[in-house]
Amino acid sequence: TALPLGVAGEASPDSQPLARSCPPAPPQELDLSIEAMGRRLGVPAPVVDACRAELRVTALHRWQAECLLLRGVLEGRSLVYSSPTSGGKSLVAWLLVARMLATRKKKA
Repeated sequence: TALPLGVAGEASPDSQPLARSCPPAPPQELDLSIEAMGRRLGVPAPVVDACRAELRVTALHRWQAECLLLRGVLEGRSLVYSSPTSGGKSLVAWLLVARMLATRKKKA
């Protein structure tokens, strides 16, 4: 099981960066299918289709959704998380990059 360690840059009362180690969990009824999460995150449909076809991803793990839905992550804040090898860390990064490229106002 992966542990989302927090969003970098959160300010503590003494103005020191603070990482949240226990983010609020997404609702139990959250649809973790790659299509539903892709829509929720604003990931372009061709990227979602490629995840399904090429990577054979049909759904995210709950911890991946928790990382992606942390406050600040979708606004470009840094995310620190830990998972064993082959745990799914790269998929989290790829979805965030795809979202950023799709929503970016400047040319890549």
